[in-house]
Amino acid sequence: PSGRPADPPAETPDAEEVSTQVLVTGLTSFGAITSFKQSLERVAGVRRVSMGLGTSGEFIFTAVHGPGFDVAEAIRSFESAAQFVATGDQLRVTVGAKD
Repeated sequence: PSGRPADPPAETPDAEEVSTQVLVTGLTSFGAITSFKQSLERVAGVRRVSMGLGTSGEFIFTAVHGPGFDVAEAIRSFESAAQFVATGDQLRVTVGAKD
């Protein structure tokens, strides 16, 4: 026996990282964009979030997290009316107007 713990805690810097692309439509102001990014960054389990602009005007947030983390559930925690479509490692999210 080496005396080492079996597994490191999930949030150690050397823990495995996975990234999920989140394509978001419906963010209509700089404040809404900033608020979405900051809210996602505050969810426990999200390590960091970067942002870019997609070709169709959607915002692309890349969330880095541990394996098995539910990004849709994380977003639902602060955007209760969001609609989701998941494809592979990409998640399409529509926020805002509810028609």
